[in-house]
Amino acid sequence: RGINMVRYHSEIAPGEGSKITDINTDTLEKLHVLVAGMKDEGIYVTYNPFWAVTGKVQASWNVPGISGGEPWGMVFWDETMQSGYKSWLKQIFTSKNPYTGIPLGQDPAFAIFIIQNEDSMLFWTQQGLLSGNKAVAERLSERFGTWLAKKYGSTAKAKEAWGDAPAANMGVDDVANGKAGFLGWWEFNPGQGEGKTKRVADQLHFLSDTMRIFNAMIASYIHDELKCPILVSAGNWRTANQNTMLDAERWSYDVNDVIGCNRYTGGAHVNPSEGHKAGYLVSTGDTFTNESNLLNPRKIPISGKQVVGKPFIVPESTWVPPELYQAEGPFLVAAYSGLTGIDIYYWFALGNVGYDTTIGKWQAANPAIMGGWPAASLLFRKGYVKRAAPAVHEERALEDIWNLKSSLLVEEEGFDPNRDAGAIPKESAVKQAVNPLAFLVGPVEVVYGGDPTKSTVADL
Repeated sequence: RGINMVRYHSEIAPGEGSKITDINTDTLEKLHVLVAGMKDEGIYVTYNPFWAVTGKVQASWNVPGISGGEPWGMVFWDETMQSGYKSWLKQIFTSKNPYTGIPLGQDPAFAIFIIQNEDSMLFWTQQGLLSGNKAVAERLSERFGTWLAKKYGSTAKAKEAWGDAPAANMGVDDVANGKAGFLGWWEFNPGQGEGKTKRVADQLHFLSDTMRIFNAMIASYIHDELKCPILVSAGNWRTANQNTMLDAERWSYDVNDVIGCNRYTGGAHVNPSEGHKAGYLVSTGDTFTNESNLLNPRKIPISGKQVVGKPFIVPESTWVPPELYQAEGPFLVAAYSGLTGIDIYYWFALGNVGYDTTIGKWQAANPAIMGGWPAASLLFRKGYVKRAAPAVHEERALEDIWNLKSSLLVEEEGFDPNRDAGAIPKESAVKQAVNPLAFLVGPVEVVYGGDPTKSTVADL
């Protein structure tokens, strides 16, 4: 079928009654079997071990402030969660695979490791945890206060610099005890008062910095302590405001080897009697729209802003059922990935060998999609569509990112080239926002911590 890389998306965290340093042995066994089987066929494996949705906190883990539910964002900063996570990694990378005779960490077939799946301190889920759990919010407020003290000299001086900025919506503003709370994630919009802008900028910088430090620590642990040469990818998620926060998210990934982003395409889908089921099931009686990406090419899910010098992968994607125009998918992905330099696209998902026998919600194993893989892979690997020169080269000063200055363009359709042009940094060599169809012309690339005067756009 032309596939040379598969992704195993599973949960390595242990279940009820476990210690946090234990491991899900069933998942590890399946990983060993998969890597060995794929290796025999010349196929690489990408693996991600943790997702906050399924890696629910157990009371027996003794994580301060939380004894159940999803630990959104906590692996990035909570020492107890991190001790468990490192224990899981050590067992994954160093235990011998009985089917190959060598540890996964020394197996070239074990190619890419994704630290975690679909979690970010810049997404709505983080706001949800902080607004619903006062104990966790206060602990993170203390960390924010410590970070501010390093920047300003004290938390009190930070509060003074914020001037007339509003008080925290969650967590606690307690200057006397070195704590600073958080504004809502809905506040990350440009053009606000000076004090509020400074407060939002510091919050964005702190959250991004926290994730970046964790991502660097895990890469160092894998490469330097466990001595595993596998490529590491930080994550694959989005933010609460793609216009103003996505570059901060990607900056936090930039300490790792590979940049990734999950992205799907599809039309509207409604279950008229049990609405929640449309998120995971295709049922008789559902209503849906058929939308070809050829008529709305901004929706082709390889429109990625690539960090210069780093591979870019799409670890999860499909033309989401129910959808009439799925057969266009493999061809469009192969052609535009070749043109723009996207490195790997993973179809999500396969639940068995061969074609599925019915329509599923997150599906790739049907004739319309899977049937196109052999020809599409030939097109991509032979380079029949040549990589173009960069359509956009953008260099972003980090202070512009924290202060919510607009990028030249973003990956999502919500970006308005007319409305958002006013927030472009005055130092930028490009004075207006770029037509988002540039993603279909050639690579769109970015340098974080660069010189905005060196940004360039091809003649579109």
